[in-house]
Amino acid sequence: MDYVNQNNFCRWISDLSDAECYYAMPLYEGDDISIFANFELDDYLVPFSGLKLGLWNEDLGIYLEDIATLNQIVISGDIYSVYADTWVVPELAPLNYRFVLYNGSANIFYYSNTFSKINITGHTAIIKYNHVVNTLGYLYEDAPTFYNQYRIDLRIGSPTYNENVKGYETYEGDVINVKSDIQKLVKFSTRFFDEGTHEAFFSMLAHSEILIDGVEYKKSQDSSYEISWPDSDYNKIANGEVNLLKVDYSAAVKSC
Repeated sequence: MDYVNQNNFCRWISDLSDAECYYAMPLYEGDDISIFANFELDDYLVPFSGLKLGLWNEDLGIYLEDIATLNQIVISGDIYSVYADTWVVPELAPLNYRFVLYNGSANIFYYSNTFSKINITGHTAIIKYNHVVNTLGYLYEDAPTFYNQYRIDLRIGSPTYNENVKGYETYEGDVINVKSDIQKLVKFSTRFFDEGTHEAFFSMLAHSEILIDGVEYKKSQDSSYEISWPDSDYNKIANGEVNLLKVDYSAAVKSC
């Protein structure tokens, strides 16, 4: 498949004949969805004036029109990027959908990867993230209040705890503890992701602010995102695991 952007839970492709669908992002009524198109557009080829964001279905065409205001960030000359105001998922028919970037004459320039309506939220979570500076094609510095936000299939596991001790050793060999703190690590298991969604999740972990169901986490330096790919080449989905630190949990428990 030839998506024009990577590292994003909402990826875009101009020709559906090149698209593959192995994982559908969940759409649950009442959720907030925030999309940043982290790739460059040419105003000559895709005029921002008249550009709209819609929800599309293979059998029904553009199912919902002009669902959120698009905001332009000019990069240089005619080159720009866009991000959408938050869209609240309405009541939807039980179908698969794609977001589309189109103009007023229903000329579709780009289709997203697949999203699917769900009725229950078990083993899913809302992710929300941004970064202090521009990164991975996201122009955060021009949209400082923007957060990417989606629902994904994610299982939150049981926590474990670490104690970090800071101190020094005297010339007599005694260890003097100056301070110790405890950290809470939580295991997260991604479920049924395809390659592009794993890449998006891995890239999300590099962001400076990550919230999962409203709680802030971060990846420690010694933590890694492990993907359990199946042996069969025909199976294009896999689960992954990572341990994340709960931010603001650590507190000094000993000092002198």
